[in-house]
Amino acid sequence: MELDERLIILRDAEQIDEDIYEKSIKIISMFNTRWNIELKEENGAMLITHLCIALQRVKNNSTVEEIDEDIYGEVKLNHNFKTCIRVLEDIKNGINMDIPESEQSFILMHLCVLFNK
Repeated sequence: MELDERLIILRDAEQIDEDIYEKSIKIISMFNTRWNIELKEENGAMLITHLCIALQRVKNNSTVEEIDEDIYGEVKLNHNFKTCIRVLEDIKNGINMDIPESEQSFILMHLCVLFNK
């Protein structure tokens, strides 16, 4: 399965709406053009799945519990953490969406995993 297929399934199952689907496609494209990372199922499935569901939660004003403090402490120690913060800022600016801290910490965790590969 490719990432676009994954997004279509999530959209068709009404886990994400058309707006979040389009934003997710834009994010995948941004990774390729801005950061020279071609997201595929192997390297980007977890990130994109989490990200699009998180964006839908944000849009629906739903909340997520904060990430465990110890886990997030490990994320902050990752050698790619500062890069991931810049990537997250680019994502937020690129889709013109404010993302709460509780969601950002999980997204940063997935970004660190991606950049470690």
